[in-house]
Amino acid sequence: MAGAWQEPVPSELNIVETGYGVEVQRDRLSVKYVGEGRHSLDVGAVQANHPVPAHQLVYYYELTCVDQGEHRKIAIGFAEKGFKLNRQP
Repeated sequence: MAGAWQEPVPSELNIVETGYGVEVQRDRLSVKYVGEGRHSLDVGAVQANHPVPAHQLVYYYELTCVDQGEHRKIAIGFAEKGFKLNRQP
């Protein structure tokens, strides 16, 4: 539809609001967990710069996990705005 306003879509990671122990890399597409991961609340979370558009019934994204960490625990998912970034999604 020409001239219709479209919601912005996620295009990079939010570098302003990140969880403890997380480093967003310069490309804003890569993240490194540098926390200790000793207990279930010692997590780092990041969010994209924009939410998935509300009208989008299906949304696709890709990621590559280069290193699953010493304890081999990782959670990947969607979360609501205001989600506490020290929790798993």
